[in-house]
Amino acid sequence: MTNEEFERHMDFMIEQQTQFDVRMQQLQEAHALHEQNMTELQAAHTRTEEVLAQVGAFVAESVQVVNGLARATFAGFTELNVKINALVDAQILTDDALRNLILKFDRHLSEGHNNN
Repeated sequence: MTNEEFERHMDFMIEQQTQFDVRMQQLQEAHALHEQNMTELQAAHTRTEEVLAQVGAFVAESVQVVNGLARATFAGFTELNVKINALVDAQILTDDALRNLILKFDRHLSEGHNNN
C-alpha cells in the first residue's frame, strides 16, 4: 500500500467516523426529544386521570342529587294525589248535598210554598 492509498484509506475512515459521530449525535438528540415527549405524555396522562376522577365524583354527586329530587318529587306527587282524592270525595259529597237541597227546594215550590 502506497502512502497515497494509505492516506485515502485514512481519509475514508475519518469521514466514516465523522458521519458516525453525526448520526450518533442525531440519535442522542432524538432520544432526548423522545424522553421529553414521554415525560409530557405521562404528565398529561396523570392530569387526565385526575380530571376523570373529578368528573366521576361530579357524576356520582349529580346522581345523588337527581335521586334526591326524584324522591322529593315522588313524595310531593303522592301527597298531591291524596289531596286531590280528598277534594274529589268532598266534591262528590257537595254535589250530593246540593242535589238533595235542589230536590227539597223544588218539592217545596211545587207544594205551593213560594210565598207569592
